[in-house]
Amino acid sequence: MSSFLKILLGLVLGLLVSVAVLVRSGPSRADLVGDLEALDEEIGAAEADLGEIKGGLLADVIRLRLQTLSLTRDMLDQKNRALLRGISLNYRVEGRLLTPDPAAADSLLSEINDIRTQLADQRAEAEQVGGLLGVMHQTAVATTELTLAMLQQAHVAKKHGLPFPITPPTDTASDNLGTVVEDEDAF
Repeated sequence: MSSFLKILLGLVLGLLVSVAVLVRSGPSRADLVGDLEALDEEIGAAEADLGEIKGGLLADVIRLRLQTLSLTRDMLDQKNRALLRGISLNYRVEGRLLTPDPAAADSLLSEINDIRTQLADQRAEAEQVGGLLGVMHQTAVATTELTLAMLQQAHVAKKHGLPFPITPPTDTASDNLGTVVEDEDAF
């Protein structure tokens, strides 16, 4: 066999190994696109909700939800663009490689479904009342929608190996506070 064929065979074999690594490294592109489309729908709904509100606490909670969804979408879009270009996009947190965790992602789905059921009940209650009580119900709905967005963010992070949400380090600042003294001994 000529050296040219050996080199060509080596390149093809290397390419196949690279493709195999990319395919095994996480969910498929179809999963990414499906998650991106679902996030686009959620973002559209949040923008529509924000358009109906003039301001105040309710608008602030909706803005938080919108920002959570947008951040999640941006991270997924980055992962999708890397996959399209054949780039392996991995994240490390505290030296630990984040990889997709399908079991953890699946466990979050039941919690997401529970929150969706709770949200449907809260929406039905909010539609039945007006005035101050109605605003309180709408705020509860907006808060539950924010909780749902955060759970969806955690689900997508586990499913695709993204660094959100990051759990805080195990050692806390309270461990380093020093000695507690009485008021008269403070000066």
